[in-house]
Amino acid sequence: MTGDEIFSAVTRPLQQFLTFVCDKPAYLLDLTYRSSEFKRTSFGNSWPQLITCIHSGDVAHGDEEVREYEMLLPLSAIRDTAAEILERWFEIWSQVSLAMDLLFGTLLGPQTYTETRFLLLAQAAETYAGLRFPDAQRMNLDQKARRARVLDAIKLDPADHAWLKEALSYVHEPTFAEKLHYLVRYAGYEVHEKIRPGFEESVKHTRNFFTHYDPKVKTKAVTELPDLYRLAEEVIVLLQFCLMHDLGFESNQAWLEFRKTFRGRALPDQPVTPDFNLWPPIVEEEAVPGNETKDMVSLPPGELLDGDQDTTEGPEDDLPVDSADIVPVVGTDEAIAEQVTQPLWRRLLRRSRR
Repeated sequence: MTGDEIFSAVTRPLQQFLTFVCDKPAYLLDLTYRSSEFKRTSFGNSWPQLITCIHSGDVAHGDEEVREYEMLLPLSAIRDTAAEILERWFEIWSQVSLAMDLLFGTLLGPQTYTETRFLLLAQAAETYAGLRFPDAQRMNLDQKARRARVLDAIKLDPADHAWLKEALSYVHEPTFAEKLHYLVRYAGYEVHEKIRPGFEESVKHTRNFFTHYDPKVKTKAVTELPDLYRLAEEVIVLLQFCLMHDLGFESNQAWLEFRKTFRGRALPDQPVTPDFNLWPPIVEEEAVPGNETKDMVSLPPGELLDGDQDTTEGPEDDLPVDSADIVPVVGTDEAIAEQVTQPLWRRLLRRSRR
């Protein structure tokens, strides 16, 4: 392997892995590669041969100490499974490297404008969703079949027909908000502790405003810098939970590790409403009667369509709820508000102490 190939296949994913587990930028100051395939011998003994790599190390950025208790995955927490987790990371990285580069390039790169930082992170989320769920279609209809029907039904000039065919090339793909919703469901319900209600719509409108500068969506977009920075941090949290899921962590395990990090403590807790675990009605067109088949939408692993019964027992089923746990939720029906319990992290902490 050449130095460039080693950098792309080993150095870059390794640096991103260390940044992920530390939850802070990690810079490789000294790195040496050896390979068992190339050995030198002396007096009957053999040693791995040193591989010369073009990567000579990063420059240290500040002297801030990374405290173990603030890391997302300190070695003490994964000591028995560190090798398997690292192997899994390289496997994941080979599948979603384009999204990884956008995410960690933003975290490791130089400071930039808040708007630019948000746009890069939003692009990272959209790219990850596309790579992670490549067969996902729009939620409500079989868009490929509809596209074929439209092209067959409309008799156009050959040039206009070719234009329409190109215009409808990506109509079957999920919208940006739907892609974000795939990720929210994949990340697990605990992620709602740190992302705002209506997160998908907020990110969508904000991305569209700063990309197209459409004044019509400005009122729906997040434009104030402090809140925009926080929204960008929520996108990072979402991707962190998704990557934890990729590495084999359950959502409650990911939450227990995440809440102790600096980002986990800095972001305010969000109210969790009773319908957070339901599939929201993202409907952009009405379904055709008689065409509501369940095989027309490809969903993330473990997802349910409306009408399916979830027979699995939730992690909170054995936790009693009393009146002291009830908190009000602004803007919800009174009957629903009475069912909203205290923030999940308190209940998980109580469970972990048993």
